[in-house]
Amino acid sequence: MVGFANLPILYESFTLILNILPSSLGAFTSILLSIFASSEVVEYLKLRLRNMKKIGYILSAVLLFVGVLMAQTKGAVISSPATEFDFGTIKEANGKVSHTFIIRNAGDAPLVITRVATPCACTTPEYSREPIAPGKEGKITVTYNPAGRPGPFYKNIAIYSNGRDGAFTIRIKGTVE
Repeated sequence: MVGFANLPILYESFTLILNILPSSLGAFTSILLSIFASSEVVEYLKLRLRNMKKIGYILSAVLLFVGVLMAQTKGAVISSPATEFDFGTIKEANGKVSHTFIIRNAGDAPLVITRVATPCACTTPEYSREPIAPGKEGKITVTYNPAGRPGPFYKNIAIYSNGRDGAFTIRIKGTVE
């Protein structure tokens, strides 16, 4: 894992150059050390191998951390200060009700809303097709038609864009009398 190192070992009046094998062959390295070296040298080399492994682990952790930071994709990021609106109790006779959601681009690239999907024809969205610049806001107005729909309602509206997090959901709810 950490590489190779040439270590001179003085043993019984001759110098032996022992090529330390990769740590993945640790058992084989230990056998070679046992045959050719005194116990002090063996312990020294084992300690050195452990330290090299620690350095390898630390280096791997640092590289992983840097990789994670680099992997955080730049681009458009859709957000909203409020993702749900409660109309409360509305009267069917009063007709359609609307609410405007603020949509923010928290990213560093223009945000383009490509589609806004509603669950039924009773809910209609209106929005600009113009890109929302980084740090700026846009609006999506959602209109609910209560005609022939008495009782509680809860509608999820999916906003599709070039944002890095996929579809973004806003909600409306209320009760029709």
